[in-house]
Amino acid sequence: MRHFILAASLALTLGSAQAAEATLDLKVRDLSADFVDFYDQANKPLPPVVAPAAGQPAPVQESLEDRRWRLFKKHYDFSAQSTPEAARAALDSAWPRYAGVLPQIEAGFDGIAAESSQAIGNLSKLQSLSQSMSLRLVTYVGAFEGRVWRDKEEDVVNLYLPLEVGADARLVPMARLLGETMLEKTAGWGSKPRTLAELVVGEGVVAHGAAAVAPGKGIEQYLGINADELARLRANRKTILSTMLPKLGDGSAATLDNYRGAQLAEARFAGWLLVEGFAKKKARYADMIRQKPADLTKVSQATMASINRAK
Repeated sequence: MRHFILAASLALTLGSAQAAEATLDLKVRDLSADFVDFYDQANKPLPPVVAPAAGQPAPVQESLEDRRWRLFKKHYDFSAQSTPEAARAALDSAWPRYAGVLPQIEAGFDGIAAESSQAIGNLSKLQSLSQSMSLRLVTYVGAFEGRVWRDKEEDVVNLYLPLEVGADARLVPMARLLGETMLEKTAGWGSKPRTLAELVVGEGVVAHGAAAVAPGKGIEQYLGINADELARLRANRKTILSTMLPKLGDGSAATLDNYRGAQLAEARFAGWLLVEGFAKKKARYADMIRQKPADLTKVSQATMASINRAK
């Protein structure tokens, strides 16, 4: 396991806020060598069938697929799938494709170290990370799902990054999850927005942070939605913003749960527009997420109303 420490002194320019120092304790768990070991073992030819002794039944020959699964569980045993049955089916489907990407799998974490470091550095600066945190990057080989996710072990956040896919499939979801993780440490509301305005602004900061890390992609990727959903949101922009506008100061569980769940896409879309509006006025992301609730609500209402008046 590789282990890195990144320390940065981050001066905050937030009115009465004090300068702070944050230490990002960055670890790496690279599973690529275990996968390559499994891959090499599974590609060896089947052993010859031994003729049975006189009067004995012929031995049952293990199939290539059965042997592959047995070796997978013995040497690697890690999957982005939720069940063993799904993991085996995904492995069987992906197997012919691994040969074409073996060099990047063998490179392991080293092959994506630059993009990971750049993303972490950029997002730390954008949000002015002000609380120390521990992050572990877990590089793994999946079945071309391109799945990026996170979980937590005590105080360490694990971020899982697939090696078998290219940076185009990995970078935006990685940046989104990194942004969400840092936001929980940096925002005035932590992981619990106190108003709808805070929830929406947080979603906007995460999406624009992903755009800063991976420019040139479609907005739907930064929002974590599909192109059809973005088209629907754009077509209904005025209705969406008009409905949301009077609720920005609402901190009720019903409103927040609704915009975290059924209307999450609307919250992300409104957040994109709102943070874009703030940025045009030279506001920093770090300032947006550190305002007093009443102040953020007030400026969000004014900015959203202005956006909604535009054609």
